[in-house]
This record gives sequence, C-alpha cells and structure tokens, in this order.
Amino acid sequence: VLISKTKDTDETYQLISSRLLEFREHLKVADVLQPDILTKKSQLDQLLVLQKNLEDGEAQLTALETLVSCSPNSRTQYEKLCADWTELQRRVRVKVQEAQETVSDHQSFHGDLLNMQKWMMVMRQKLESFCSQSGGRTVLTRHPEAQRALEEFPEKELQLQQMEVQVQKVLSRTSSDGQVHIQRDMDGLIKTWDDLNDLSWSLHSLSLSTETDSGSAGQSDCPPLFSGPGSTGLEQDGSDGTDWLRVRPAGGVEPGAFCREGNSRGTSCTRFKAWLSRENQMLSAVKTNEAELGPEEVRTKQETLQALRSRLPEGQEMFKMMLLENQNDEGEDEVVEDLRYSWMLYKSKLKENSCIRTKN
Repeated sequence: VLISKTKDTDETYQLISSRLLEFREHLKVADVLQPDILTKKSQLDQLLVLQKNLEDGEAQLTALETLVSCSPNSRTQYEKLCADWTELQRRVRVKVQEAQETVSDHQSFHGDLLNMQKWMMVMRQKLESFCSQSGGRTVLTRHPEAQRALEEFPEKELQLQQMEVQVQKVLSRTSSDGQVHIQRDMDGLIKTWDDLNDLSWSLHSLSLSTETDSGSAGQSDCPPLFSGPGSTGLEQDGSDGTDWLRVRPAGGVEPGAFCREGNSRGTSCTRFKAWLSRENQMLSAVKTNEAELGPEEVRTKQETLQALRSRLPEGQEMFKMMLLENQNDEGEDEVVEDLRYSWMLYKSKLKENSCIRTKN
C-alpha cells in the first residue's frame, strides 16, 4: 500500500510539474506586443484560457496534498510546487489585467479616431461651402450657420490634444509593425486638422473682405464670425481678454498663477507658461489702441500679428511636451488644465485680432 501510495504521489507530482512548465511556456508565447485590436483581443482570450486552466489545476494540487501528508520530503516538494503555481497565477492575473486595459485603450482611441475623421470630413464640406465660388455673399447669407460651425473648433481641438496623449499609451503597447499604421493615422489626422484651420482662416478673411466691400469697414475691429471668448465656451473678466493669465499691471505674472514658483510640475510646464505669457503680452500691446490706425501703425501691428502666428507651431510643440510630461499622473492636474484652456483662448484671441483697419 505504501509503495502504491508513493507511486501515486510521484506520478501526480510529475503531472502537475509538467503542466506548470507547459503553462509557463503558454504565458511566454502570449506575452508579446501585438499590432492591432484583433490580435490584442486574441491575446486576451489566450490569457483568459490560461487563467482558467490554472484555476482548474488547483484541484490536482489539493489531491496531491492528501498524498504527501505523511511524507516530510514529499511535503517540501509539494510546498515548492504550490508556491510556483501561485506565483504563475499572480503573473497571469496581472497580464490579463494589462491585456484588458490594452484592448480597452486601443478600442477607445480607434473610436475617437473614426469620430474625429468623420467630423473633419463634414466640417471641411461645410467650410468649403461657405468659401464657395459664390464668394462672400454666402458668408453673409449663412452667417449664423458659419458661426456655429466655427464654434465647434475649440472643443474638437481639446479632443485632438487628448488624443495626442492617448495615442502615446496605445503605441507603447503595440508592436513596431502596428505602430507604423497607428502613427500614420494620427499624423494624417493632425494634417487634416491643420488644413481645416487654414480653411477657417480663409473663411475669416473672406468675411472681412466682404464686410469691407459692403461698406461695413470701420464698424468693428473684428468680424462677428469670431465674436470673442463666447466662441470658446470660456469666460473672461478682463476687458482685454488677458485676465486668464493673471498679468499684473507692471507686466509680471502673479505668483501662484498656474505653475507656481518653486512648485512647478516640470520644466515643460514652466517653459510653456512663460512663453504663453510673453506671447499674450505682445498680443495685448497690439490691441492697446482701439481707434483706427494710420498706414504705418497698421503695417507695424500686422507684422507683430504675423510674427505671433508664425510662432504658433512652436507653442503647440511645447504644449504637447507638457501634456506628455504629465500623462502618467492620476487625474489631470489643475495647472495643466488651466494652461490647456489658456492656450485655446490665446489662439482664439489671436485669430480674432487678425483684423486691423486704417483710418479713412
């Protein structure tokens, strides 16, 4: 009986050890980066099957415990086997959770990508219809519709910025051959966005020239298509639209505003905040004189506005670096959130003030 029991113990131990090695190999094969959503889902399914097999194998461990109860040597082997089995279960559990997050993040990004592409396609058609061969008359007759279309831009720009951070997480969990396609889609989306921005500027210029031709020049410094902070969904208290930077009368930035002195979230945040403050002060200087200007004054201010517009790509790069620096934080920091909206508002104000008129 003892010999039979020992034989049963050895056979059961070898069987479980063999299955443990097999499961380890399965985990090794499954634990690699995948190129797309379908293969990531397949990977998750494999890990879930492995997790179930490990759970089912616990019954054999229980049976083995009964067989080794009277043998100290076998008991030691059994405890080692149990520890290895438990550790593998822990590793598989972690990998299942990671795979679930990977699939969820990729699906979320893919859905956002499709929605943004659809919105851009529809918006392009709208803007092109406003800037059609019929000219400025289209802008005048469809003014409310054009304004509503342009008011969608700030929210979509915020979504695009969030996607630029989101895609970095997706890329980090995607194989190199899959990264190429994802990055290509994202680059294409950004290019389309830039084209839409150019088209919105064309609509702005067309509206301005139409107003001038129809005798409305001099009635306002900016065309109503860009009616101020209301188009961004943000509120301002300052008459010049600069209170969001909390600029002191002397030109300094109030301590504690956004990135606090000595308590910065990082160099990218500090650098971007300082850059945005300087650019905003230059824009405020252009807006100082509300009266209509002479030719020389107009030329100087137009050059300043052109310089500010030419530096927008530089600001966008700094903004993206700031987002990437803070992307691993739990929840979005108030500092980053304030700067996000301040950046959107600055670009909106710059677009509004592209219109400078001369004296009659």
